[in-house]
Amino acid sequence: MTLRERYADYLAEFSEDVTKQITDHLVNDGFGNLQNFGFTEDEQGVWAEVEISLTGEVVGRWGSDLYTRRNLVIWRNDGPVDDAPFGASLLGVAVMEDLATCGRRP
Repeated sequence: MTLRERYADYLAEFSEDVTKQITDHLVNDGFGNLQNFGFTEDEQGVWAEVEISLTGEVVGRWGSDLYTRRNLVIWRNDGPVDDAPFGASLLGVAVMEDLATCGRRP
């Protein structure tokens, strides 16, 4: 049994929470659209992968019209890194901080 199969309920909850959070932020901030969200599994564990099609001024600041981020959400031997709502929130905040601050000087 794969980790994705073993933790299917966790990943479904995580996916629902993070896609809603990121989509809401993207709509409110006008940064673009969630193009893809999914999970991959390798020897370290299960990774959440986000792809966003960027629009507006963030494209110039980011230097590309595509943003990607990959976070480990389930360790191979230890299980989930965080509970699903908290882990989804961490990923969502990290994505929005990346997009809000990219290319800006303090």
